[in-house]
Amino acid sequence: NIRSEYELYKEIHLYIQTQKEPMEQATQDMLMENVRFRWFSLKEFEAVYNSGCVSQKLLMEAMLVRLDHVEMKLYNNRSQLSTIDQSQVRWLPREHQGLTFTYKNAYNQDRSSLGKGIIRWLATDGGRLKERKNPHETKKLVVQVSNVEDCFGSHLELVGDSCTEFWTPDVPSCWFSIRFLGGLTVKPTSYALRHGRKSTSHPYYLRNWEFQGSSDGQSWHSLKQHQDDHSLNSPFGVCCWSLGEVNQEYSYFR
Repeated sequence: NIRSEYELYKEIHLYIQTQKEPMEQATQDMLMENVRFRWFSLKEFEAVYNSGCVSQKLLMEAMLVRLDHVEMKLYNNRSQLSTIDQSQVRWLPREHQGLTFTYKNAYNQDRSSLGKGIIRWLATDGGRLKERKNPHETKKLVVQVSNVEDCFGSHLELVGDSCTEFWTPDVPSCWFSIRFLGGLTVKPTSYALRHGRKSTSHPYYLRNWEFQGSSDGQSWHSLKQHQDDHSLNSPFGVCCWSLGEVNQEYSYFR
């Protein structure tokens, strides 16, 4: 009957030390594999490590399993963090810290500017770049559209910095969407939209549409409905709308 794994280790260690002829390392390792080092206390681990008679492979294997167990236990009991000794906090996965963006038009003299929001932050790599790069092309996000009329621009300009036209077909339920990549999620408080066209003689402005969010691209939640909204009424006009209280984070918007 084995009283403890440490006692078993000591018996095997004593057996190895009392052999008349030196035992080959492979044979020693085979004997030590019968010991379940994963259940050793810290002091027992230290004693075994300092003895130098157990292969590093066996000790490392046991430590990795032990560490995995500790991390999972602490992670699953995150709500009980206040009861955990502070020396153990660094074993927990780090909390993801968010950034708060307050909408403010970048240039008061440029009425077509979308300002310094999340899209611009991604396009400048968090403000590190002086020149803006399309975040779709740098794989920070993905732009999709239900369909685009031929010869009427590229939907990638949806997140571009310049005022260009792209049109969807004149059919019901057309849409365009943005999906944030890299695990990025957004809890929106407002959103800005630029719309219109160069021509003032034949203007086209949004009047009825819906802003939606999704976590998986399948189930969509309405964040704001616009009916007969005349906020956009100039070529490439820009407006920002407040969304009220949104309690969920989304990675898809359309």
